[in-house]
Amino acid sequence: MSLGIQGRLTALYAGALFAALAICGTALYLAVLRLELSSMDDELQRAASTTAFGMKAEEQEGLDLRAAATDTEGELRIAGITLAMYDGDGRLLAARWEGFDPALIQKDNLREGLTTARAGRGQWRRLVTRQNYRGADYFVFNAVPLDLIGRHTALFRTAFLTIVPITFALAVGGGWFLSRSTLRPVIESQRRFMADASHELRTPVSVIRSAADITLSQPHRTTAEYHDTVSIIADQAKRLSRLVEDLFLLARADVQGRPLATSRFYLDDVLEECARAVEMLGAVRNVRVELTADKDIEIDADEDLVRRMLMNLLENAVRHTPDGTAVSVQLKRQNGRIDISVCDSGPGVPVDERERIFERFVRLDRTPGGAGLGLPIARWIAEAHGGSVSLAESSSSGSVFAVRLPASSVVVGR
Repeated sequence: MSLGIQGRLTALYAGALFAALAICGTALYLAVLRLELSSMDDELQRAASTTAFGMKAEEQEGLDLRAAATDTEGELRIAGITLAMYDGDGRLLAARWEGFDPALIQKDNLREGLTTARAGRGQWRRLVTRQNYRGADYFVFNAVPLDLIGRHTALFRTAFLTIVPITFALAVGGGWFLSRSTLRPVIESQRRFMADASHELRTPVSVIRSAADITLSQPHRTTAEYHDTVSIIADQAKRLSRLVEDLFLLARADVQGRPLATSRFYLDDVLEECARAVEMLGAVRNVRVELTADKDIEIDADEDLVRRMLMNLLENAVRHTPDGTAVSVQLKRQNGRIDISVCDSGPGVPVDERERIFERFVRLDRTPGGAGLGLPIARWIAEAHGGSVSLAESSSSGSVFAVRLPASSVVVGR
C-alpha cells in the first residue's frame, strides 16, 4: 500500500511538472510564431507600398502601364520578396519571382489580402493589393517563403523537446528513489520544485505574451513601438533561455550525462574576464569588482564550466552588494592548490540557511535576476573537478564564498 501511494504521488507531481513545462513552452512557441508572422506581414506591406510609390513616379514620366511596371520592377531590389504585377484582367506585366512558381498564380486567386498557401515544396505568405495607374486598375503580388519562421520554431521545438523529457524522467526517477527512505520530504521537495520551476518559467512567458498581444492589438504601430516590444521579448527570452540551460545542465549532471571537456588555459585570465563582465552589470548601481590574482595560473579543466562557476559566484555577490560598494575577489595558488574567494558586502546569510542556499530554487530574498540555480550549479562544477564551493564566512557586514580546486587541476611547472 505504501509503495502504491508513493508511486501515485510521484506520478502526480511529475505529471504536473510536465504539464507546466508543456503549457509554458507552447505559450512561448505561439507568441514567437505570432510575432514572426506579424513582422513578415509588415515586410510584405512595405514592399507593396514601395511598389505603388514607384508606379506613381513612373506615372509622371507618361509611360503606359506595362512600361511603368517593367521600369518599377527593374528599379526595385527587395531581396527575398517576390514581386509580380498584373493588369486588371490578370495578365502579367512584370515580375521577379525569387523562387516562387508563377504557374501557381491564376486570375481567380488574385484576390486582395494576406494569405498563406503551399507553393512547390514549401509554404509562402502572400499579399495581393489593388492599385490604380492613370485610371486603370492593376494588382501587386508579393510573397515571401515561411522557411525562416520554420527554422526558428524548429530550433525552439528541438530545445524544448530535449529538456522536457529529461526533466520529466528526473522528476519520476528522483521522486521514486527518495520516497523509499521517507515520503514526506519527497512530497514537500517535489511540490516546492514544481511550484518554483513553474513560477520561474511562467514569468518570462507571461511578459512575452503580454508584450506581443498589446502590440498586435493596436491597428497602427510605429518602428519605436516594435523596437520596444522586441527588446522586451528578447530580454525575457534570454532569461528563459538561461533558466532552461541551467535546468538542462543540472539534469545532465544528475544523470552524469555532462562529461568534462578539459583543456589547458590560464585561470587568472578567465577570472579577470569574468570580473570585467560582471562589473559592467553592476555599473548601473556603482558596484565595483576589485580583483587580486596570482599570475600565470595554468590549469587543466573544463573552461566553459569553470567560467560559468565564476560568473555565477560573481553575479551572486554583485546582486547582494549594496550600491556604491565593492566586491572583492582573490585568486591564490599555494601548495599546488587553487583558492578563490569572493567577498560581498551584503546582509549575510543566517546560520541555519548556509547550506540550504546551495539547494535548487532556494532564494532567501526575492532579488531580481536570479532563479536560485546559480550557487547549486557553481557547487556542482567545483565538485565535478574534485573541488568544492562553500560559504566560508557570513555576517551582517558581508559573506565570503570560497572555491577550492585540487592540485590535480594545476599544471605543474608554471
